[in-house]
Amino acid sequence: MKKHNKLLRVLGILSIIVIALISISHLIFLIVAENNYKHNTKAWQNYNYTGLIYNQHDFPDLKFGFGNIPDNGCGAVSIYNILKLENKEPDFPYIIKQFDLCGENIFGLGGSQPTKVISLLKRYGFKVSFSLNFSNFENIAKQSKYAIYLYYGMNGIVPFGHYQLMYNYDGEKFDTLNITGKYTFEEITNIQNTVIRILISIN
Repeated sequence: MKKHNKLLRVLGILSIIVIALISISHLIFLIVAENNYKHNTKAWQNYNYTGLIYNQHDFPDLKFGFGNIPDNGCGAVSIYNILKLENKEPDFPYIIKQFDLCGENIFGLGGSQPTKVISLLKRYGFKVSFSLNFSNFENIAKQSKYAIYLYYGMNGIVPFGHYQLMYNYDGEKFDTLNITGKYTFEEITNIQNTVIRILISIN
């Protein structure tokens, strides 16, 4: 009986610690999101930019979690560019804020959570699906209005990843943004040391 009570006390203490850590994390998310939004709104106005984002590294003053858009913001950039291609006027600082509010990996230093990218695109009215079956990726991308190829990998002990937007398949190549150009599917996906691959289809 004593061992049982001791176990219950230990489990109770661990539960309190977990709840406290979750609460602290959410508080940090809220504070960072609000501070970044204020900063990014001013920075975005200073850029005075209204076009497509061809290279996220052109916007070093925009914050993303504890990081920034050049290093970690490709997921948010993909959503912004899709909205621009649809002739909408997206509020880029607000898009970033949605990721700062619990939509990032490691407080933004690990980029965007795929589930957040998908949920935001659905919120903007798109029909969205995803696949983990790499053998189907090319056919899905060809049939989609927009597709985002998401990959994560490791170069030694250094992690990397990117959300690559592709669209307008012409029978041979896709138009791409951030990285920008015209590339075949093989050129887009032939990334050495890739470990995780996801294709997000948007229609």
